[in-house]
Amino acid sequence: ARPYALVCALAAGAIAGHLFLLGETSHPRRHARLLVAGLLLVLLGGLFTQPHYAFFAPACAIGSLVLSPDRRGVIIATLPLAAIGLYVALWWQTLTATFLLPTTSWMTRAGLTDLTTGFLALWGWRNGWVLAGAILALLLVRRDAWREVSTRGWYFCLTVVILTIAGMFIASSSKPVYSAASSPIVILPALALTIAAALDRLGSPRVTAVLALLVLSSAAAYAVEGIRSPDPAPSGASIAAVAREIQCGDRVVAAGVAFAPVTWYA
Repeated sequence: ARPYALVCALAAGAIAGHLFLLGETSHPRRHARLLVAGLLLVLLGGLFTQPHYAFFAPACAIGSLVLSPDRRGVIIATLPLAAIGLYVALWWQTLTATFLLPTTSWMTRAGLTDLTTGFLALWGWRNGWVLAGAILALLLVRRDAWREVSTRGWYFCLTVVILTIAGMFIASSSKPVYSAASSPIVILPALALTIAAALDRLGSPRVTAVLALLVLSSAAAYAVEGIRSPDPAPSGASIAAVAREIQCGDRVVAAGVAFAPVTWYA
């Protein structure tokens, strides 16, 4: 199974942990150490799950400093950096071997079109434009209510979204790492929170319900279509074809992408 659902859950857990520790959500002080340990484990788990998390974790550190530029913010910002340090120390040998593989040879340098496509891919092209248009319309109609939306927690989520995508774009100038079809998954929880907060505080329950039904109907239609249509790039069949030919002592090299070719050699 491709780990996008898991990395999305780990990204959501990291966002929640940061908002708890930064004081945006009330919690008993006696649980602070438990939250710190839990957040560190969540960040480390994300790094081991999906390489794109390596852009998300530093964005959380910078977002913590933006939201709380004091001693507490500095302490919390060290957690993502500590997780990255542990990840590199534990996984350095595998990382160096992976860098030598052509794992991103099928990618191209990211552009503005890829940025738009990545946003629209999260909810579908129709729903992506609907959400963007609804928020823009609400901002134009209720300009006086902007203060209700722009809370500290809202700015933290928005900062994480922008910095994560910016990091991927900058890295792609030397080695392509951004894919519009998959890379934005890591920012989905933070982006969903920013959009949900804007709809909740600028709109009404009816507007939110209508938009939710639109997104749900599109997701249901996509799921039904996926069940009816066969997988265009079945990884299982590709690996099975190779498995029939290999013998004991052969080495199998898989790039880690579902539709990437699998090669083998003695």
